[in-house]
Amino acid sequence: MQMGKGDEIEIYYDQERGEIVMKKVNRSVPDGIRPEVLKSMNRAITKYDEALRNLRDR
Repeated sequence: MQMGKGDEIEIYYDQERGEIVMKKVNRSVPDGIRPEVLKSMNRAITKYDEALRNLRDR
């Protein structure tokens, strides 16, 4: 399973198999938003994560 930090996952118990299943949630890009814009936003949030958290905690 290829996952990165911040990826959303779905976890559930499959009673038929008797096992816990983890799946990466595949979110589609909302209509009207280009994938490049989302990638840029993710890069900015990752880059400034600590600063944004410090501002929140003031």
